Amino acid sequence: MIDERWGPDAREFAAALRETLRRACPPETVRAIEADPDGAEATRLAQALTQVGLAELPLEPELLAAAAFELGRAAASAPFAVDDPHLTVLVDVARIAGAAERALELAVEYAQERRQFGVPIGSFQAIAHKLVDTRTAVDGLILLVRKVAWTGPDDFWTAALIGAAVPRAFTVARNTHQVFGGHGFTVEADLQLWTRRLKDWARALPQDPTAARLSIARTLLADPDSEQIRDLWQHRRGLGLPRWARELDAVPTR
Repeated sequence: MIDERWGPDAREFAAALRETLRRACPPETVRAIEADPDGAEATRLAQALTQVGLAELPLEPELLAAAAFELGRAAASAPFAVDDPHLTVLVDVARIAGAAERALELAVEYAQERRQFGVPIGSFQAIAHKLVDTRTAVDGLILLVRKVAWTGPDDFWTAALIGAAVPRAFTVARNTHQVFGGHGFTVEADLQLWTRRLKDWARALPQDPTAARLSIARTLLADPDSEQIRDLWQHRRGLGLPRWARELDAVPTR
């Protein structure tokens, strides 16, 4: 079984990077960098990222994905360039996953603070359902990013990342804005800093999500034992069924 958490090195670096970004890249800094990409705030953030060792990070999928996830959480751009197209997609989708998690956190905080009829709006079923659906979308994307970082990206898993990231990015943006109502779209609200990036980063991915899913389907249907299919059901090769599916097949039907 694959442990889909970050490994010890990735966890340690991600924790240090998150603390650095908490201090060096609050929403006010994000706004200042948007207004002046070459200004003093951008320089200070670049120096802080250099001090934490981001520029010297080895080009290992798990470390890069963990770092990109934290940068996405902070609505910061990724300052490292990767030549491998599969690794580039992993980094980009990890950043989307980080931004999605932070957008959801903002929506949850708002649902706990905003009150109507004397109670927090998060107690209303319609709001709670939106937040649960968003949590499911975000967690699924995070798990996929960690799985691909562990197995190593290739054509198959790159298509899976794109096919999952694009619809989830738009789902998170839509649902969190519905929780905030019209307030979330204003420039004064922090939420739009993340939802704008979710949409922009998703649109910038190199493949249409429908084409990505078609690529996955063709690979699976053409040859279930293909070497292109790795670790789909925690098996090294091929489309092996999980244990629960094999057990169900063994149960007699009436």
